[in-house]
Amino acid sequence: TLSQDLDGTFATDAELAALNTDDADADPTNELNTAVGLTGTSITVTDAGGTLSQDLDGTFATDAELAALNT
Repeated sequence: TLSQDLDGTFATDAELAALNTDDADADPTNELNTAVGLTGTSITVTDAGGTLSQDLDGTFATDAELAALNT
């Protein structure tokens, strides 16, 4: 059973263990993300194979787009 903390900020060891589910493949080495980061509008994910980065700028709404939604 998964439950969300009221503050939504941190996960306990028990909560993290509850997320450790079988993903139906036989390769445990493909589950080893060691870091995830967001710098500006770029997300980076690091694992044993290196670091991948993707600019997410196109997924963020501009101030003008947000203002248009409020009219």
